[in-house]
Amino acid sequence: MIFAEGAQGASERAAIVGQVLRDGEYRVQRLLNKAQDSREWLFLAIHTTLGVSVVLKQVPADKPVAESILIQLDAILQAEDIIESADPPNSQEPEHTLPTFDGSATSLFAREALLLARLQYPTIPTLYDYFFERGYWYLVMDYIPAQTLTAYLQSHGPLSALEALHCALQICDTLDYLHTQTPAIVLRNLTPESIRVTPEGVLLLTNFDLAAYSQTEADEDEIDEAVEPAEAVTIHQHIHHPGDTETEMFAYIPAEQQAGAAQNKATSSDIYSLGVILDEMLYGKRTEQDRSSADLELDNALSISTYLKSLVRLATRAEPLDRFQSAQTFSLALQRAYQIEEQRAFREHLSLLQAQSVHAPEGREQGAGETAREEEIPRVSGQENVQREWREENVLSGTPFRELEQREFTRTAMQRIRRERLNQEQVELQLASVDEGLEQRSSMSHSQISLQAIARAEAPTAIIPTLQRFQRLIKVNFVLALLLCLVLVSLLIYIRVAQPIESTLHTLIQRPISSTKSSGNVQTIQSVQGAGKSEGVQNSQAPNGGLADSYWQALSSLPTAEADNAMAYVELQGREYIYMNGGYRGSPPPAYDHNLYRYDIRAAHWEMVGHFPGMVNNAATVDEQGHIFFTTGYSSDTYAVSSQLSIYDPGTASLKKVAPPIQMPLGFGGSILADRQGHLY
Repeated sequence: MIFAEGAQGASERAAIVGQVLRDGEYRVQRLLNKAQDSREWLFLAIHTTLGVSVVLKQVPADKPVAESILIQLDAILQAEDIIESADPPNSQEPEHTLPTFDGSATSLFAREALLLARLQYPTIPTLYDYFFERGYWYLVMDYIPAQTLTAYLQSHGPLSALEALHCALQICDTLDYLHTQTPAIVLRNLTPESIRVTPEGVLLLTNFDLAAYSQTEADEDEIDEAVEPAEAVTIHQHIHHPGDTETEMFAYIPAEQQAGAAQNKATSSDIYSLGVILDEMLYGKRTEQDRSSADLELDNALSISTYLKSLVRLATRAEPLDRFQSAQTFSLALQRAYQIEEQRAFREHLSLLQAQSVHAPEGREQGAGETAREEEIPRVSGQENVQREWREENVLSGTPFRELEQREFTRTAMQRIRRERLNQEQVELQLASVDEGLEQRSSMSHSQISLQAIARAEAPTAIIPTLQRFQRLIKVNFVLALLLCLVLVSLLIYIRVAQPIESTLHTLIQRPISSTKSSGNVQTIQSVQGAGKSEGVQNSQAPNGGLADSYWQALSSLPTAEADNAMAYVELQGREYIYMNGGYRGSPPPAYDHNLYRYDIRAAHWEMVGHFPGMVNNAATVDEQGHIFFTTGYSSDTYAVSSQLSIYDPGTASLKKVAPPIQMPLGFGGSILADRQGHLY
């Protein structure tokens, strides 16, 4: 939708710059988009308390917002349960529904706010807050410097096959997150204008105002027949961006969505849009039908494999059932295409090096060319390893996910500051009312005060005896309750303290009696490794017979001295092991050990299991299924205290990470236990 803006609207937005909104919480710094016909207005602002840069998205308030939607938004942003917060049963909305799109700007605001509040992903903007002021709704989102994919393609396009596939894989990863929600979320507005490219090459998805649930939501594209045709605003009009022609606008929309069919909310419509965007990144054109014969010759000249061309055609089929049916399947095909294009690039580079060596001057030694090939080949072929490490490791523990955790903390801090400010305002109002009462009393004359005192003295006193009896009854009940509490506390002290002491004294008295019945000789446990070995079993004496059946055994040392580790005992396939994470090594570097070790008790030796996240001053425990739970403590990867919890399965050698609730941050230097029911303490 394009909201008409006149000179008055532009001047109002220019006047907002430099002002403070939401009771002094956000100071507007500048306007981010300056197009007069833009469908949305974005302002860069800063939180006055936290000093965090945020984006304020301004939407005209052309109709009221339902109270149930505001209740859901407040419950999600304040990390409360939606059902418990929405007390009125008549106004309660199901969790997986969105307001109907009726062509108004307010409906777009409500849809996008609910979706962004429920979604938490590194490549999706995080919603911090919302508010209403001066006839506009505002969405407060995190600020990430980036440019649109359209602007990036204008300056860098067409892209190479490897770069285009790298961008498509990132978009496909975000689509897979949206499509695997319950129910699935379909964007229906995936265009280069809705994709942002950061300076680091990370692609973000924005503009969720037209997104819909694929299964539970009613068809919102059908507008009531009573609405005048001039006032009816469709989904297709809203997708229109500044500078796009009608043909360019429909290039990213599949046929079923243009016709308003029932399949317009299927996930395959987003696959179609991504296929068109991939085609544009490769060729600089939006549809294959728009290409001329000269473009086809250029197509053959470009270094693009037949597999990639077929993949683009399959993603942009006219029939929804003929396309990829899931983003995960499309992602696997893109990864295969990336490997093929990488091998093609490597072979072309190798051929270029061989051609250069053939035409090189005869005086140049052949060894120089071989040295150049040895230097260049690993650099090109290493791209596959870099890409594989980015997909397998950085997707789980890289910088974007650390940013996501920081976003959650920022949103919690903003909501806490807002609640504290509201409480402070209530206290100030109460104090103001008290001050007003005191001023009224001070302004009264002495004659008025005397008349009020006489009126109170002449009032009936029949209720005074009843009030006195009631006060005495309250005092008696308080004394009885206090005596009952003292009795219960005394009983609790006896159960918890007196009985254990009595049992301990009884045991100490019985030990000498039992020891005198023995032969009088103290038993010793001989070393399993043999006497005199430093790593054997140490002989231990039991003066009172208490250690006759136990002994201490010194384990073999690690290759390097380490500190601040955590270990756990596990029985696996009939063998006994001790698992321990790497800790602090000190100097020489590296100072921290990022490995997982296992000690085989039967073989009496250590072995390295594999790479493990950096953890220092952490704790570990084992549940009934043999899973080892590690707290992170102080993370040597991020050099900060982390609340993340890691679950390691020794049977499959797999590692899974769990984020505990924000209300329960896990520090370092603590302890962790697991009971038989699987509960962690």
